[in-house]
Amino acid sequence: GAQNPQMIKIAKASHIKIMPLVGNSQFDRKLTHTFLSDTLAQDRAIQSILQLCKQNHFDGVQIDFENMSFLDRDAFTRFYQKIANALHQNGFQVAIAIVPMLTGDAPATDYLKGRYKYWSGVYDYAALGKISDFVTLMAYDQHGGITTPGPMAGITWDEAIVKYALNSIPADKISLGIPWH
Repeated sequence: GAQNPQMIKIAKASHIKIMPLVGNSQFDRKLTHTFLSDTLAQDRAIQSILQLCKQNHFDGVQIDFENMSFLDRDAFTRFYQKIANALHQNGFQVAIAIVPMLTGDAPATDYLKGRYKYWSGVYDYAALGKISDFVTLMAYDQHGGITTPGPMAGITWDEAIVKYALNSIPADKISLGIPWH
């Protein structure tokens, strides 16, 4: 990705922590699956991220991998544990942005089933919550182009997301990502 030197300068002058977002390329499910199956590629990525943190005096990174199959849950959790270990051992923070679930029960609608299968089901809340310095619940997309009309992130939706997360993630580690539209 790209860095905005002016933004970094302003943030540092204002004593604002800088934690760049690190995501999977264009949220490409197949490419991400291949990456999660390749420990050498993961090790190279982790070393690159660690080097960027050191060179730029970042406080850490936030991982934002999306559009992954629920079948990659264990592989993704292992990768995240590896990156967290490397960053923590070097004094950096690690956070994760996750597509939230409303409940652990089987999703009731086709939309929620698809959302679980390819978006939210990959995240092991308990493991990620334990590993992370904080977890951002991406509390948007309640309604969109393939759902009935409604808010992007209604209050009851946000409450349900947070209540579910609190079953596995300590409250002081939860950050709520809200839409800006």
